Amino acid sequence: GGRGVVGVALAARQHGNPTPDAYRLLTRAAELADRWGLPLVTLVDTPGADPRPASEADRLAAAIGDAFAAVLACRSPTLGLLLGEGGSGGALAALVCDALLRAPESYFAALIPEGAAAALRMSAQDAAAAMSVRPEDLDRVCDGWVTPDDVAPTVRGWLALLTAQDGAERHEARMRRWGGPVPMDPAPGPG
Repeated sequence: GGRGVVGVALAARQHGNPTPDAYRLLTRAAELADRWGLPLVTLVDTPGADPRPASEADRLAAAIGDAFAAVLACRSPTLGLLLGEGGSGGALAALVCDALLRAPESYFAALIPEGAAAALRMSAQDAAAAMSVRPEDLDRVCDGWVTPDDVAPTVRGWLALLTAQDGAERHEARMRRWGGPVPMDPAPGPG
């Protein structure tokens, strides 16, 4: 719609999951959006962070924690799009936004249903039901829907809505929603 945004995708690539560098990129994107006063749009489709020892040695948990904090701290409007899989705390780090939209077949969980099924010794379908990660369960935490046919107009509409809100009030509501510390005297932010 002629507006600038800072966009970042957290997605699994063929034969791999997001590494610490992917979460560092998310952190930089949130910090740039905040500094430039541009909306932050995150796109998520990943079963989870890279579980390999090399990623753990490269401080994966710290990188996810930093990204989570940076998205929460961003004073610009933030919009998260869950377009498929939303597995692990890494997906949560990218989706702690003012508004969260989901695709019809998406899911969101700290552990993928297949992993829970193996740990709990049950089928993936039963694990998904027990974890409340089925697409219909997401209606409790998501603000709306997005489909491939209407991504651009839906994003434009939500960004217009978020940008029109008082920046300090919007940011405080995000912090309350996602459990972050609510600043006592927030610095004036863009939007």
